[in-house]
Amino acid sequence: MFFNQLLQNPIVHHSQQLLKNTVIATGLMFSLAYNPHPALALSLSPIYLELKADKTQTTGILKVSNTSDKPLRVRVSATAFSYDEQGNFKRLESGSKEDLTSYMRYSPKEVTIPPKSTNNIRLAAILPPSLPDGEYRVAIFVNSLQEINNETTNYRVNFTTSMGSAIYVRKGNIHPNLNVDKVHFNTEKSELRLTISNQGQATARPKITWKLTQNNKEIIKGEGGGSFLPNKTMSVILKPNTKEKMILNAGNYQLSGEAVWNDDGMKSLPFALDLVIK
Repeated sequence: MFFNQLLQNPIVHHSQQLLKNTVIATGLMFSLAYNPHPALALSLSPIYLELKADKTQTTGILKVSNTSDKPLRVRVSATAFSYDEQGNFKRLESGSKEDLTSYMRYSPKEVTIPPKSTNNIRLAAILPPSLPDGEYRVAIFVNSLQEINNETTNYRVNFTTSMGSAIYVRKGNIHPNLNVDKVHFNTEKSELRLTISNQGQATARPKITWKLTQNNKEIIKGEGGGSFLPNKTMSVILKPNTKEKMILNAGNYQLSGEAVWNDDGMKSLPFALDLVIK
């Protein structure tokens, strides 16, 4: 399962492989699904890293930690990625226009991390001088394989955890250029979505604060964010501060707020949009 907003969540994937008796091990797998904390011994930071190439190269560091009391073997891999129009993470085949995998070097590629310890993953992006100015992206994944034993029944489960960090490298003097386009409410899903276009050459990851009013009375408010890739129009779900389901009756509403992001200094984009629910 991939979380669709890197701003708020790392890319995380779990898989389980049974090693012995299927019936009893299935019960153990069920308990792991509802009690995942013992298996989450792996952490990776930062989940987002933006680098600027000095002419043709740049370097960075990721930190991978073993929070358990046992040694943890991890492998590191790289994959091209993008987001769809609704901000969902998706893997790409190597060779896409913005693919950084061919130019990214990372070390180590496999390491055993002692208990309660942290290791550095060193990154180096080496770009050909002929490469056009623009933004290039790669996701670095750290994969661990843990064997969990049940001493009472003598059954084992292999529990694989994958965590990813999105790496963005800017080549040249490039910047995002955001515009808030529209707001839409999906009555079936009770989702309020804000559509933003980025006509620049670099990704922006704004923090979005907003409120919804009707007849000058505040109905609901919240904050969130997303990743908006260059030369794309994408949408993000506006989640309210309350955990209650958002229910909006038919009528005319006004959405106002501000998107704020860092791009050689803090940038701000206020917005005010009309929302009609029929």
